[in-house]
Amino acid sequence: MKRKTGKEIEPSQLVIDVIEREVLPRLQDGGETYLVVAQKQPQVLVLPSLPGVPREETTSFTPHISKPGGLRDKWHKDALTGFAYVICGEADLLLGRRVVTCHAGNFAFFLPHTWRNRGFASHWERPGPAQTNCDLLWIFLKEKEVFCHMCWSRGAEHFGSRHLFIPDDRLLSLVELLQDGIFQGEALQAAGQLLWCVYDRVRRKLREGNFLIDHVAAQEIPNTGESADSIGQRAQLYVDANLPQQMTLESVARAIFTTRARVSREFRAHTGQTFGAYLLHSRLERAKVLLGTTSYSIKAIAWRVGFTDPDYFSTTFRRVIGITPTEFRKKRR
Repeated sequence: MKRKTGKEIEPSQLVIDVIEREVLPRLQDGGETYLVVAQKQPQVLVLPSLPGVPREETTSFTPHISKPGGLRDKWHKDALTGFAYVICGEADLLLGRRVVTCHAGNFAFFLPHTWRNRGFASHWERPGPAQTNCDLLWIFLKEKEVFCHMCWSRGAEHFGSRHLFIPDDRLLSLVELLQDGIFQGEALQAAGQLLWCVYDRVRRKLREGNFLIDHVAAQEIPNTGESADSIGQRAQLYVDANLPQQMTLESVARAIFTTRARVSREFRAHTGQTFGAYLLHSRLERAKVLLGTTSYSIKAIAWRVGFTDPDYFSTTFRRVIGITPTEFRKKRR
């Protein structure tokens, strides 16, 4: 999904970090975690702590449910099961034909065919939309796939990352089993189990380096096959989707299930560049976009495009582009 402002932010490393640093610790810390199960009338539930983990102070504010007034965003519904996790700030979510104000640390769980946000406007349905300042992680479940993306609301501006695609053939039976539990009135237990399973599954898939690309590319180019074109295209897509990560020919070859020699040969045939040259060019081009369209610090931009040393990033940028990142930003504004 593209930002509503026409800007883009690379989502893969952000999704990994949110799951590792935000979601799983909150589920594991033993504190109260509020969960909204969206049906016709959303229910606010409290997830129990893990066995053997002591209770601590309440870690998130209770979501508030209200009737919608004049809505800024639009409604829609589909057959997807999914979650929204509020990373920071407050977000007004349209769930089950109600407005649910969720705070940082809240989870919103929605069933198939539940009315929810279209995502066309900032997540603020109360008076004073200029106060909007929130980040959200969304995860949607399909038969054999997990889709992840993030969105941001800043005042009247709302934007988000494109969908990431993670295959998992075992997901359908899990989702069906837990949906049955919800429809039979076991909403808390079923939703809690699904949260645990999905986030842990996604985390393990990402750690394994499984193929992680945007959904449109996944549909256009299969994740299987050993043709030269397929290997070159798959390697290029993997690099484009994972620029913030440290990559080598070996790691890319493992991620797309082939050999280093084949990646090296077919990548150059497909792109016209060596792996190293393409990676550097792509990172600097992404840095130019972020310098011209965001207020991120030079250090933050360096990290977001895969440079672990900001000084080395600045030196490389000046050597290749001809001016420093700061000078480039001034010229673009």
